[in-house]
Amino acid sequence: MGSPLFSLFILLFFFLVSLRVDSQRNGNSSPAFLSPPPPPPPPPPPPPPPPPPPPPPPPMSHHPAPPLNSNPPPPAKEKLNTGKKVGFLFLGFAGIMQIFVVTFLVIRRKQFYVEESNF
Repeated sequence: MGSPLFSLFILLFFFLVSLRVDSQRNGNSSPAFLSPPPPPPPPPPPPPPPPPPPPPPPPMSHHPAPPLNSNPPPPAKEKLNTGKKVGFLFLGFAGIMQIFVVTFLVIRRKQFYVEESNF
């Protein structure tokens, strides 16, 4: 117990305890040298600038403007153009011709078989 380091430690301990007791008597809960007082709060931000005034309305024209909320017109029904009409007409004509030609060939074949059997 005769060590100077131990004596210094005890002295420092009692010094801190006495500061703690004095600070509690004054109503302050922490010693002044251990924690600095909190910084003051920052000043409030400045109020935002007022909004700019709205732009002036455009000059009136002689033509009435179309209504803003009008719906677009419904799409027109698609009509076949002339080229498509002619193409379908040709396709129908070619189909009918094929039916006639096949029917003609089937009839001629039967006629050839009948003529051969007569010989």
